[in-house]
Amino acid sequence: MKYLIMVAVAILLVACGQTEEEQGAVDHIEQLSPIEVELLYEEALASGENMTFDVLVTQNEAPVEDAREVIVEFWQEGAKEESDMIESTNEGGGVYRVTYEFPEDGLYFVQPHVTARDMHRMPLYELTIGEEAADQEKQSFVEYESEIIDLSLFAEDSIQAGEETTLLIVVEHKDKPFTGGVLTLEVWQHEDEAHTWLDTEETDVGQYEVSHTFADAGEYHVVFHIEDDTGLHEHIHEALIVDENT
Repeated sequence: MKYLIMVAVAILLVACGQTEEEQGAVDHIEQLSPIEVELLYEEALASGENMTFDVLVTQNEAPVEDAREVIVEFWQEGAKEESDMIESTNEGGGVYRVTYEFPEDGLYFVQPHVTARDMHRMPLYELTIGEEAADQEKQSFVEYESEIIDLSLFAEDSIQAGEETTLLIVVEHKDKPFTGGVLTLEVWQHEDEAHTWLDTEETDVGQYEVSHTFADAGEYHVVFHIEDDTGLHEHIHEALIVDENT
């Protein structure tokens, strides 16, 4: 009888171990999945009226309701230095809402800045306000956007100024892991004249790591330079938020 009890316990422990391993694999996949950001708005946009914009944030097609920060930036063509930064309200279901009044007709840029789950996304939208708006289709683009490279950036925790941080970059080329190539990061802040170049190391298939200490808090520009011996040379421009050291 004692033997039977021991066997039963052993089977139970093995079963629990398999469950934890499977759950760990699911958690790992969830952690490596990028957040997606989409700007939703009425097709007819007019100046002089409060217009509503919803920022939909998802991960693995599920709503992200715990975004740390969602701010939407508005500016007219040629007036980036006079942009308006509007903080959103969390409406639930992964939707973050702002209202904005365009002062006059013309071409505008709208850029959500989303920080959630140790990731940052900032897609850029071009909108025509006024009589011609009805004839315009929605257009979303990111500087240096690549149609053949899919790149996701991860950090173990929030990135703090003055502390060494290890960044993990997962790269796919034509829907397959990008392996055996060269990935270099070009990093700078808005006012910096000199740019910092960081060489990464491929630690797993399609996964690259680099450690760096960011001197100051704030928003950094990061351009990912992706190259290989076939002549591929792609650039992807992202933004990275560095927090004050607490």
